[in-house]
Amino acid sequence: MFFQWHTAVIVIARLLHLGHLAYCQTSGNPSTSTSLERPSSTDEVMNGVMKNVWNKEFVPKFEELDLDWDMMERVAAERQYLISTLVLKGAKDAYKLVWRADEAFVHQLSPLRDTQLTFRELIDIADDESLTTIYASFLAAPLDTEEEKTAARAALCRVWSRPSNCSLKGRPNYFEFQDASARLFATVGKVWAPDHPEKAEKFFRRLLGFGDVGEESQKFEELKVMAADEPLLKKALDDFIYEFNVPY
Repeated sequence: MFFQWHTAVIVIARLLHLGHLAYCQTSGNPSTSTSLERPSSTDEVMNGVMKNVWNKEFVPKFEELDLDWDMMERVAAERQYLISTLVLKGAKDAYKLVWRADEAFVHQLSPLRDTQLTFRELIDIADDESLTTIYASFLAAPLDTEEEKTAARAALCRVWSRPSNCSLKGRPNYFEFQDASARLFATVGKVWAPDHPEKAEKFFRRLLGFGDVGEESQKFEELKVMAADEPLLKKALDDFIYEFNVPY
């Protein structure tokens, strides 16, 4: 179930602006630091916690995962160019707009025609000749037949420097799952940082660590034991588990 846990890590990095973790995911150069010092803010403490989780749970698995770091860097750069241009043109929540449009496309969470309209609006706001050229093949693509839709999906995948089959049907509650992931992370920070970062690290190493497919029930029971004395955390964990278990 690697994809689901990896998704949770990406959500944490995006929504809480953990620069180090985001850097690890795009550059392929994660820090080797494992210090759990006590910075002055909860965000900094949790950043340190996630550094440790990343180094201990993910770095040893890089070769097995066979991640394409070059592609990830290209995708990040192309996404950021659109976001930066929108920001310069005064677009509010540019990052969120682009991110949600991209995620909705990749996981087929909305009709392709809606995705096309969304990107047309974004490119119109950007009013940038190079972006207009880059997205032209997708924005002008006909969507009347399944063959045309497949070709259009491939065109937008190529815009993001991804494989032509990058758009696949995903979990229907994708955004709800991401929101639950972010709330869980924030709640762990609230109840355990900065006084007990070691508890936060143990919790996330168990949550995000690799294991056998089908072992989620055991994993969740262990996490419930960890959260038993913290009502807020127990509620956030229950919400996360509910969204995780939505069938797809």
